[in-house]
Order: sequence, then structure tokens, then C-alpha cells
Amino acid sequence: MGGFSIGLPHAENKLLSWKTNKEKEVCAFLIHHEETPADTALIIESIWPGYDVKKAKSYLYTCLSYLRRSLQEHDVPISVDKAGNGFTIRLDGAAADVTTFEGMLDDMLSEFPASSGINESIYLGYVAQVSGLRDKALTHDLITLQPF
Repeated sequence: MGGFSIGLPHAENKLLSWKTNKEKEVCAFLIHHEETPADTALIIESIWPGYDVKKAKSYLYTCLSYLRRSLQEHDVPISVDKAGNGFTIRLDGAAADVTTFEGMLDDMLSEFPASSGINESIYLGYVAQVSGLRDKALTHDLITLQPF
């Protein structure tokens, strides 16, 4: 998860440090689901596959505690909340560059509607290329949060 980071709001070019790699993974997972509640079982299976559920749940709660504390100590306007049987994260004004990137890709696709008269194979190739860029960005964790 080398490409995931959160910029500190009051320290230019400084990033939030993580107590553990799993804390970072939980944060990235919740941001990937952005404001949509992620079920506890889904988080556990995604972050700790094959682990004893009781132990993994304890690890999850520990990571969430570390995450909340880190965000609060550095005045990062992001909150992690209990939501039903899981958790959600609110970016509270922060912007994930992957969300911005996906919006740009969607805009690119909307510029070339399928009915525009261009050759269908060219259009499908363009869609595949844009989709490939989106997949590559998500696969390589190209996510940075800047609270401003």
C-alpha cells in the first residue's frame, strides 16, 4: 500500500504516519467505500482473510482506535463512524485524488457517446483504455488525501 497517504492539513508536504500497516489498509479500504457503510465482516475478510474472526475483529477495533486517534491528533478533518453492522468514513472536505481521477475518466468517456458516429471498435477500444487506467490507479493504490 505504498501509494496511499493522507496529507496533514497544517503541515505542507507532510503526511500522516501510521502506527501499523493494517491501520493504513483499514483507512484505505474505508475511503475506497467512501461514505458507504462497509460491513465489519467484509472488512475483516478483506484485510485479514483466513484469520480467526474473533481475533480479526479485535485487530480491526484496535486499528480503528489507532486511526481515529491519529486523525484527531493531527486535526485531519476525516471521521470514522459506526454504521449499522460496520463502519463508514467521512472525508469532511478532504478530496481523494482517485475520486478526482475517476471523475476525469468519466468526463472523457462522456465526450465520446457510443452514438456519436465513430467506429464502434474505436469507441470500445477507447472505453477499454479508460477503464484500464481506472483499474491501474486502483490496483496500484494511487490515492492521496489532501484535507484542503
